[in-house]
Amino acid sequence: MGDVSRIEFQADRIAIVVGEEIQAATMFLPANQLWMPTDIEIKPGQMVKISSRGRAHLALHHLVDAAIRDDPVEYEWTGPSGKQTKKPLPGDKIRNERLICQNGPYGELLGFISYSDQEIPSPVNPRPGKIYRLSNFGYIRNDIEKTGKLWLTLNDLVLDGSDRSRDLFLLNEKEIKKRYDKFLTVDKPPLMADRKRTWNKILKEGRWNMWFDDNIGSYQVNLKFVDKIANIELATICNLVDEETG
Repeated sequence: MGDVSRIEFQADRIAIVVGEEIQAATMFLPANQLWMPTDIEIKPGQMVKISSRGRAHLALHHLVDAAIRDDPVEYEWTGPSGKQTKKPLPGDKIRNERLICQNGPYGELLGFISYSDQEIPSPVNPRPGKIYRLSNFGYIRNDIEKTGKLWLTLNDLVLDGSDRSRDLFLLNEKEIKKRYDKFLTVDKPPLMADRKRTWNKILKEGRWNMWFDDNIGSYQVNLKFVDKIANIELATICNLVDEETG
């Protein structure tokens, strides 16, 4: 008899398993998760079809502020295919340098295959190497002669200890000050001074993924191992930030 297929229910995923090999799986990626490990192994030459759906909002505080003031929501929800900002923002050049994937829109689903001899993705290593723009549908293939593991995240800003990150953080506060000036009282300390103190705290604690904490929602991600398909177009690869200018 051949291997028997079964469905495995785990805390973080549902998988169809044949023998000891996962053939397909479904999981949820929280929008505030910077690089979620799936623990799904992809062997050399294996191809995976990944599809996704769901909604995420990358600026929870704007949703709350709009609700308090009964104003329209300024920043819209997005899905796995991502969404560009509705209008140019001050400091966009610096802002885009801090995106995990510079050539992808905010909120786009991203994937990465890690190997045992590599540093795993993390807040201090948000751009670990060859990152796939999965969007709402895409194929990836392990072209390395060793088994790797799949990681998932969505495209958003990640800080680091550079002056460019500091400039972005403080510039963002200038935007907030202009927007909320009418809500400030004379007894409140200067907003920029507050922000500089916050930046020093971020720098000390290494909270480079702090803007992920402002995200809500989730994507349902479905993956299936498939036979090699001739001339298949794999998911687009991200342009990684130039660390010398970033």
